[in-house]
Amino acid sequence: MSKYFLKKQLEDKIPQELIYRKKQGFAAPIHSWLRSSLKNEAAELFDISLLKKQDIFNGKIVDKLWKEHIDSKKNNSAILWNIFMFQKWSQTNNLL
Repeated sequence: MSKYFLKKQLEDKIPQELIYRKKQGFAAPIHSWLRSSLKNEAAELFDISLLKKQDIFNGKIVDKLWKEHIDSKKNNSAILWNIFMFQKWSQTNNLL
C-alpha cells in the first residue's frame, strides 16, 4: 500500500494537519545519554591516561570538553560523541 492510499484511509481518523505535514527530523538525545546512561563508560574511554597512551587525541582538551559537558556548562556532545564512537570502535577491535 503506498503512502497516498494509507493517508487517504487515515483522513477520517487523524487530523489532516498531522497526515499531510512536512517531514520532520529526529535528533538523538546524545547530550543527555553522555550525562546519564553512557556517563561511566564515556568517562573510562575519555580517561586522560588512556588518551595519552593512545596518542591520537589531546587528552587535556578531551578532558576539558568532558568536564564542561558533565557540569552542564556546555553541550559538547557533537565532538564527544565522535570521540566516544572512535574509542568504542578501538575497544571492539582490541586497539585500546
